Amino acid sequence: MYIFDVLKEHLTNISYKLISGRKEQALDKQKKLDKLAGEYGLTAKEKEVSQYILQGRTNAQISEALVISESTVKEHL
Repeated sequence: MYIFDVLKEHLTNISYKLISGRKEQALDKQKKLDKLAGEYGLTAKEKEVSQYILQGRTNAQISEALVISESTVKEHL
């Protein structure tokens, strides 16, 4: 039984590190996006589209999420 306790603790630690790292990466990306949005004067919609791009979404997915056409998504790029 001891080995399972050790294994559980190890897996919990690894999971926590992965989740924490992802949160930190997301915050870093958001900070960079905010900085670039300010530097280049992005509109709120351009910034919103950029956030979806950072998440790895396609133009079709972005257009569906924002209820706009794919051509409008492309205009905001």
